[in-house]
Amino acid sequence: MDPVAATKAERTELLELLEQLQPDRWNEQTLCAAWKVRHAVAHLAGGTEMKVAPFLGQMVKSGLNFNKAIAAIALRDG
Repeated sequence: MDPVAATKAERTELLELLEQLQPDRWNEQTLCAAWKVRHAVAHLAGGTEMKVAPFLGQMVKSGLNFNKAIAAIALRDG
């Protein structure tokens, strides 16, 4: 399977899984200590809409630490 088709299949499978998620499950803790399910989903979906300038702004706010910037964006958007 080519990468584009594989990515589309994975996104479709994830969407189907998330559509079945009960409302109270969105706030359950994940294995990542700071993130609930909604934050993890925001992290996965956010990259498709992230603009360069706001991301670079968050990088500066996060001391140029990529992981901190991504975490802040997920917490904000989740």
